[in-house]
Amino acid sequence: MTDLFFVGGIWSIPLLGKLMRKDITVSESVSEQCERFMAELSKRMNCTVAFGTRRGLRLYTAGSFIKEKQTLVNGYKLALLSKRWLVNSEALSKMVSNGVRIIATPTCGMNDYSEWDDKYYFWSHAQMIGYYCLKATFVGRILRNQLKDKACVCAPIPITQSQDGYIVRNESIEGSAVLLAELDMEKLEKFLAEQNQIFGAFAR
Repeated sequence: MTDLFFVGGIWSIPLLGKLMRKDITVSESVSEQCERFMAELSKRMNCTVAFGTRRGLRLYTAGSFIKEKQTLVNGYKLALLSKRWLVNSEALSKMVSNGVRIIATPTCGMNDYSEWDDKYYFWSHAQMIGYYCLKATFVGRILRNQLKDKACVCAPIPITQSQDGYIVRNESIEGSAVLLAELDMEKLEKFLAEQNQIFGAFAR
């Protein structure tokens, strides 16, 4: 399993359930136990935990379940979204306008990894709209399936050190990894202010 820990206090962990292929199932009791464990972890570490179960995506902050799937982490708003929402430009733009700066998405690998799929869902809108995109993914061999994917943290190209739109990324599509990343919120706020100034001038 690949998970992401962020210095700002965010754990984003994909668990088996709705994120998996239809022919790979997990019992309701296992899903419940996982949720209890993650809630307790969130409480004891006083952090935010994002994960997926048979019941859908779950977000806990300091042990409390966040039904709205949005919470503040060190003063900045985080939203937990499913993968399909990452191509809804209008909804993402509205979220950023309303203060969302971090979007976390737990997902699951597939038998055939697609670099284009990765760019299309996770990387592209982080560039166009301007936010940190946190992707946690489940990889490894499950029954006869070899699940392949790459966990990553995406951000607008100008604020990434390597100038490629990635803060950090797992280079292996099969191996598990723990990715550590510090999110520079001041750089992101400065980027958004500059973009608003540029596009505001065009609008006039």
